[in-house]
Amino acid sequence: MRQWAAEALADPNLAFGCLAVGFAAALWELRHPGAVLPGACGGVLMLLGLWHLFRHPTRPGALVLMMAGIALVVAAPFVSRILSWAGGACVLAGFAFLLDRPSGIHPILLLTLGVPCTGLSAFLWNLAVSATRYKAE
Repeated sequence: MRQWAAEALADPNLAFGCLAVGFAAALWELRHPGAVLPGACGGVLMLLGLWHLFRHPTRPGALVLMMAGIALVVAAPFVSRILSWAGGACVLAGFAFLLDRPSGIHPILLLTLGVPCTGLSAFLWNLAVSATRYKAE
């Protein structure tokens, strides 16, 4: 059973799918605190997806692009909200160039899972920033 699961998750498309679904579940937990199941399942799925995605040979430039995207998202509350969208696009582009094409992530999967997760995270980040900026007195 363990061998079958390891072989099934060796496919980078499935690993990216686990990562995207886990990220969406973690965002659901952040939006609705106290519901333990989405956060726990999201964390496990993200760790599983990252573990199996980075077992393949990766391109260093794509990792730098993903780290720059994360830095842009973190800097967005202090500079401009548009940076969260640009950071999400950088992370998505980093995933697109992360692996070589024969074993790489399929472009349709990037569009169907990556773009909604990027948009959702940028929207929730902007919502959180505006909520902390305009507190009720």
